[in-house]
Formats: sequence, C-alpha cells, structure tokens
Amino acid sequence: MHAKTGHVTFFHDQTPSSKRLNASQTTVNVTGLSLNPTLTSDQDPLTNVRLPHDAAVNILLTHYPVEGFEGYFGQETHIATSSVPQGYQLFATGHLHHHQKRTVNGTPVIYPGSTERASFQEEHEKKVFVWLELDKTGIIHEEFHQTPARPMETLRHHVASEGSLTRQMQDGLEKRADTEKILRVLVSGKVTLEQLSTYKRSALLSYGQDRFFHLEFDEEGLNVLTQEPLESLPKTTPLQELDRTFRDLLERAREEEKPLVHEAWKLTSNKLQEEGVS
Repeated sequence: MHAKTGHVTFFHDQTPSSKRLNASQTTVNVTGLSLNPTLTSDQDPLTNVRLPHDAAVNILLTHYPVEGFEGYFGQETHIATSSVPQGYQLFATGHLHHHQKRTVNGTPVIYPGSTERASFQEEHEKKVFVWLELDKTGIIHEEFHQTPARPMETLRHHVASEGSLTRQMQDGLEKRADTEKILRVLVSGKVTLEQLSTYKRSALLSYGQDRFFHLEFDEEGLNVLTQEPLESLPKTTPLQELDRTFRDLLERAREEEKPLVHEAWKLTSNKLQEEGVS
C-alpha cells in the first residue's frame, strides 16, 4: 500500500481513534492521537493508552515531540522513547518542523517536517513531503519530494557613516528584490542623531511593497551616538524628592489651593518618617 505523510495535525482529542481498512487483501489499521494541550511537560501522552496493532499493517499518527529527536528541548509534553510502541510499520508524527527519521523499539519513527517555513530559524532548510510504500514487513520504499516553500532571507545591513540611511537600504533591497520572498533586514551600526533623521522605515516598507512578499526591519543593533555625555542626576533622599515635588505643586497652585497642598505635604512627610523613611 502507499501512504503519503505531511505535517500531521488533528483535532484536540484525549483518546486515540482508529480506522481499520482493507487494501489489496491486506488489513490496515490507522490510529491517530491528537495533541492534548492540557498535558504538562512531565505527562507522557502514550502512558496507559491502548494502541491496537493487530492488523497486517499498523500506522500510528500523532502530533507530539518524541524524546531524542532534534527540536525537542525537554520542557514540553513529549513521548518518551520507552513509550514508542512496538508492532507498528510506521509511526508518523508532527510538531517538529525538521524532517527526521529513526527506528525506536523496532518501529520506524518519521517526522516528515513542515512543507512551508514557519520562522527564520528555518531560513536555509529544505522542505519536503515523504512518500512511503509499506507492507507487513515495514517500509519497503520511500521518496523525499522537495516542496516549493516560500524563500526566506536575512539581510544584515551595517550602516555607512555618511549618507542617507534610507537610500543605503533601498540600494540593498533592490539587489534582493523577489516578489515571492520574505525578507528580514537586521540594521546595525552607529549613527548620529542627524543621520538617524534620514531613516524612514515607512518609506522603505512602501518601497518594498511591490518587490517582496513580506518585508520587515529589526533596528535593535542600531546605536545612536550622543553629542555630549549625559550628566548623572544628583543623589537625593526620598524626603528631599518629596519636598521638591510639593514645592513645585505650590508654585503652580492657586492661592486658595495652597493650604490644602501644605496640609498634604505635612501629612505625607510625617507618614514617611513614621515608616522610617529619611
């Protein structure tokens, strides 16, 4: 029989569901176990779960990270290697986006991977779907077909010390224009306040609207040079700051409001001193 696997997704259901089929005089049992978002990181979703495997070909489909596979980081609900059932010709699972394959407890465990890139961490990954041929002995043939996943690219732009920042970046964008591409621009370098005024993100987004599928900017690495060092503020006590605040209030208060401000100042100061604030 043939089984085509992709990035497996099921409805949230806490119990497995099974379907028994007949294909070319071969009994096939397909069991699905969907992601249960209520489980904690120390709860194995296959613990105390009865999984039928009495057909000639048995297939288990899940959407959980499996211990020992790349991408599992240990702080989320996962299937332990000891829980991977025996007697299955295929254990296909989702959740992890990177294509992987291992044999665990005699059962082939396959992550087909996602058919599209979901983040810039997958920028350089090839995306595939897996075509398998199974019989009662297991996988007898497999093919990996690359998908035309949308390209993602990171452009690291270190600004020049002179000239318009917007013009600099437009030149870099023009060289990478592709209406199918998702482009991320990481802007870094040191600029003056005057040069920073030449950076117009809205203009760049408008410029890239017809040149890219999606365009985004990250200016976290951009530092502004100050012309003069900032002077540190004088050290004051809480009561000194309180006095300064109330003096400012008195200066702005109307004549009839000043007795009320004086009374609030006195009460607040006394309360702080009672609490040991100096």
